[in-house]
Amino acid sequence: KKSNNTRLFDFNYLPKALELTVNNYEITEIPSYSFGNYTQLIKLNLAQNKIENLYQNSFFGLKSLKILNLVHNNLKIIKNHVFLGLENLNELNMDSNLIKIIEEEAFNDLKNLEKLFLSKNQIKIAYSYTFKELKSIKILFLVSN
Repeated sequence: KKSNNTRLFDFNYLPKALELTVNNYEITEIPSYSFGNYTQLIKLNLAQNKIENLYQNSFFGLKSLKILNLVHNNLKIIKNHVFLGLENLNELNMDSNLIKIIEEEAFNDLKNLEKLFLSKNQIKIAYSYTFKELKSIKILFLVSN
């Protein structure tokens, strides 16, 4: 049986990795600074876990990250600035979560985001300017909310 411990292994052992996939691992949260040494990582796939919480600086250090996959988790609220430091992110997929609330500055740090997937959630609250700072957005999916 897999542990529910959020630090299932020390992510910092693979600092030169370009792609990291950690699926079906029952991760429940991404603590701040979990990926601090992954400055070269381009793709991070955390799909099909049980992630409920993201924190400011959860993705700190991922300055080269282009694709972040958080599909099929248990996210309920996307808080302000949880994507701080992901200035090169092009694609963010959060389909099939339990998202109900997206705070007003949740995406403010994603200046280069082109694709945002938020389908199959339960979004009830998204402030009028939640998406305002997404200057590079080309695709936004909000189907089945």
